[in-house]
Amino acid sequence: MSKAPLVFLVLAGPFGLGGCGGAGQGTAASKLSARFSVADLFPASVPIVKVREQDLRDLPLGHQRALAYARQRESGLWAQGGVADFVQPRLPEPGAEIDGSLLRGAWFGPRVAAHRKKAMEFGSQNPRVRYLLGTCQFHTANKPSAQREALATLLSAEKLFAAEAQRAGGPLDPRWGRSSCLTFIGRTYELLGQRTEAAGAFRQALAEQPSDYLAKAGLARVASKP
Repeated sequence: MSKAPLVFLVLAGPFGLGGCGGAGQGTAASKLSARFSVADLFPASVPIVKVREQDLRDLPLGHQRALAYARQRESGLWAQGGVADFVQPRLPEPGAEIDGSLLRGAWFGPRVAAHRKKAMEFGSQNPRVRYLLGTCQFHTANKPSAQREALATLLSAEKLFAAEAQRAGGPLDPRWGRSSCLTFIGRTYELLGQRTEAAGAFRQALAEQPSDYLAKAGLARVASKP
């Protein structure tokens, strides 16, 4: 069989040109061929759009977008909507560490300062308020000047403790804190190199609370040094 009749048979089969499919198949093939176009074999052309120079605009660069994002954050716009004041967080000043940690100072420092202010407003003559304030200063002090400031606060607390001891307390009145305050006084004297004063404070603490192990250890340290 030649090639031409073979091509004719291949094309005639789908479009119902042979007699084997019946009239219905011929009708369906006729509809299909009516919808078929040679243009369907080629991709559609893409129209060319001319751009006018005056319609062009500059797109923001990466660093410009970063600056815009930073300004948006500082403006206090939150995802939930609404406007809030935004305060850029800062690390604490040198000497404001807590237990030698800047991270703890940054996290807990503002909270401690807020509670300390309230405590001094309501209980400036309460020995326990001044004692706890002195312990905070002790733990954040890394210079002799700051250590002396902590010592002054602890000594003022001890004066208030001594005055409180002269008054009769009720069954619900607090009486805790004096022995620990004396222990911190001894530790601060020790840091400042005043071993005689430190030993005296540790002995006073043990007189108040003989089981104070920090006072015992402190007394042993200062007594063993020449």
